[in-house]
Amino acid sequence: MSRNIATKVTDMLADWTRKDADAQTEAVTRLGLPANNTAKDRAKAMGFSDETYYHGSVKDITEFDPSLSNIEGHLGKSIYVTDNPLDASRNYASLQSPDLTVKAENIADRMDDTSIAASGHAAKWIEDFKDNDGIVYPLSIRKGNQLDVSKNSADDIDFNPVYDDAGEEVIEENQNLQNIHDSLYRQANQYDFNFDRASSQLDDFYDYYPAKNLDDNLRGNDALFDAGDESGDLASNEVIRQIYEDMGYDSVKMNANDQFTNLMKGIDDTNHHMIFNPANVRSPLAHFNPKMAGVGAGAVMSGNLMADELDLEYKGQEPSAWDSLMNTISGVNQQQAQAYGDTGAGAMEGTANIAHMLATDPAVAGEVIGGGALSLAGVAAPWVKGFGAGLLLDSGEASASPKYSDEDFINKLEGR
Repeated sequence: MSRNIATKVTDMLADWTRKDADAQTEAVTRLGLPANNTAKDRAKAMGFSDETYYHGSVKDITEFDPSLSNIEGHLGKSIYVTDNPLDASRNYASLQSPDLTVKAENIADRMDDTSIAASGHAAKWIEDFKDNDGIVYPLSIRKGNQLDVSKNSADDIDFNPVYDDAGEEVIEENQNLQNIHDSLYRQANQYDFNFDRASSQLDDFYDYYPAKNLDDNLRGNDALFDAGDESGDLASNEVIRQIYEDMGYDSVKMNANDQFTNLMKGIDDTNHHMIFNPANVRSPLAHFNPKMAGVGAGAVMSGNLMADELDLEYKGQEPSAWDSLMNTISGVNQQQAQAYGDTGAGAMEGTANIAHMLATDPAVAGEVIGGGALSLAGVAAPWVKGFGAGLLLDSGEASASPKYSDEDFINKLEGR
């Protein structure tokens, strides 16, 4: 491996350490944590999960942008994560995944010339759309005020009537009900559906109404079937997402086995979480800088998985240390990649495969670091699997093993 690559890996680790120190300092003033706070301390203080969640994709992701999400998804332009790595790998991180196949077929079906669709337009769309052959992104999430709409959910929504001082019922002042109507009214203009017809089909909500019943009622509202965006995509599910957000929820939980019976065959006890704000999604190796998560004066709501202030400041102008490393390694040819232990086709395409190449052989990791932090931690491969882009996994590895990183190294790196 070239000295240039080794130097840039070392630079990447130094850059990570500096940014983590910055996050530690910010946590003292913004979160009131002690000076020796760790990333785990910061994550906990900001409400991020201890559990690991997963997102499968054939796109290279360094940050989530809901505006680019599929408006026709189950809950519109949400950020979708699962608590089961097998679900993420099999159903979303494959070119043959049901999710990607349906998207491709829908695009083909909308074409005027059906002969083009029949001749393989869907397959061509997948080839043009993909950045890689399948990646699972382990994630830490901040659920915030979450609504559980699963079949066995215990969540109820308060629709109790409000009374004035004279004891008269003033139903319109029930905040949840008001928020639903206000959201529908606003979105009727945005997505071109009939507000009166949509409003008339709402249930007569009362007392503590089950969240699952509300979700069923909204999804059965045929007035929303007319909702569409400027591209002609069906927007009914996005309308529902915005209703939940307007009601004050930050995320929605759903039991995937109940909702997607066929899709989940052989995958048990799995929940999907749909996150609205990208600042509530991080890599498990993120710095958890409160300034990048909207905490305190002058903060920003960064969607970057590592939430790197430098990357935000120079975005589009100056490459990060990780980008610089990737640009250097991209010159390594397939023969060299195979010599390093990665014999998969297209091993040098995309950051995930590059990280996989680096992590394949312990000798390579040792050569790259050259006696640095990893050697001190006693670490062999895999060590850098997706280090700067979110601790990536090959889609097959996600289902094969839950141990996706060297725990001793991560603990030492985070000061645990």
